[in-house]
Order: sequence, then structure tokens, then C-alpha cells
Amino acid sequence: MTKAIGREAASFFSVEEAASLLKVRDDTLRRWLRNGTLRGVKINRLWRISQAEMERLRHAEPPAEAQSIQDAESRVLEAVRRAGWSGDDERLRQELRRALREAPSSTCE
Repeated sequence: MTKAIGREAASFFSVEEAASLLKVRDDTLRRWLRNGTLRGVKINRLWRISQAEMERLRHAEPPAEAQSIQDAESRVLEAVRRAGWSGDDERLRQELRRALREAPSSTCE
């Protein structure tokens, strides 16, 4: 019986583990759990996400929020290129993400 319980426990991920595997921030994953984008269960006030749910999300289209951010990144990159940027696009993407994280949420709405 303990083996079965151990296997069951191993098939659930904490928010931190799931966020790392999905390459998103912890707070993004918690928001997905609250708004229903991602299904999980709360055990002793801590969210747990099943292996099956992780697989479903990995193979699903990105959430609309993530897609709109990617679209915005692409539009900004295109505008920067038109303005004469000839540097590393990946570095510019990282700087844009950093700036957005640091910006007050009211300026990003």
C-alpha cells in the first residue's frame, strides 16, 4: 500500500516543479491555476498538478495571454529591426522580458 501511495505522490508536481518544467514563472502558473487554464488540486493549502495535466498543457496551444505576449514581442522586434537594429534578437527578447517584469503592472495594461 505504501508503494501505491508513493507512486501516486510522485505523479504530482509542486507549483515550483511544474513552473520549471513548463519554463514559466511560479506566479504565472498560480494565475493559470486560479483562472482554470491549468487544473490542479490544493492539498493543505499547496497546489499540486498531476502528470496527466502537465502532459495536456505541454501539448496544448499556449494560453491566450502567453500568445499575446509572444505576438507583442514579435511586433516590437519587427519595429526595432525596421528602425535599424542589427544586434542579437535573442538578447533583445531577454531585455524586453526583463523590462516588462520590472514595469509597474498599470503601464502594461
